[in-house]
Order: sequence, then structure tokens, then C-alpha cells
Amino acid sequence: MEEEYFIVLCDLESIQPYPLIHKNHTVYYFISTYSAVDTNKYTNVHMIDSNASDASDHFMTFTASKLAIQYPKYTFIIVSRDKFSGVLTQLLQDEKRKVIHFKNASAYNQYVKTYAMTQEVNL
Repeated sequence: MEEEYFIVLCDLESIQPYPLIHKNHTVYYFISTYSAVDTNKYTNVHMIDSNASDASDHFMTFTASKLAIQYPKYTFIIVSRDKFSGVLTQLLQDEKRKVIHFKNASAYNQYVKTYAMTQEVNL
């Protein structure tokens, strides 16, 4: 069986606490420079220098489109409760991409634990 890989797009402005990370999950965190979220405990943070209300959401969508081309066989996981995340999920699905959408870190963390158990791998 071929190993499955995931791209996790996490909106730090709407999702806390810190999500778990599985070895097959590459996590990208998105935030704007005007957010009050402390990013020190995160790696791979993508920050946009803008005070527009949806700047990090648009940056996340832009990055998703680039990654979808670069990694055509990866499954996308969207972790965000913002309304834009439903649109991003739909756009990726319309392009025949596998997408899983979680509206909170707890649901994503439960998925990671369950996935690790079914794949018999460690987090």
C-alpha cells in the first residue's frame, strides 16, 4: 500500500490550541503581521504583512493553489473555522483533490491520533 501524505493548512488567527503533527503531515500556519497570536511555538509560519481583515485567509488560498500544483497526489487538510475555509475546501474538491476540513484543533488532533493508530505509526 502506498504511503499517503498530507498538506495541513492551519489558520492561526482562528485555531488554537497547538495542533498535533503526524510525520506524514506537512503543516503550514497562516497569520497576518497585525494578529495578536504568539507564533513562537510554531514552525513553518507564513505571515503576510497586511492589516486587511481577511489577508491571511487569502494568503492561505493562494498558497493552497501553489501547493496543489506542486503536490498533485497529496491530501489537503484545512484547519480553520472561518467561513472562507469552506470555500477553499470546495475549490480544492472541484479540482478533484482529496480534502478534509476541521473547524477546530481538537477534531484535527483526534483525526491524527486515529490515523496514527490505523497506520501503526508514531506521531
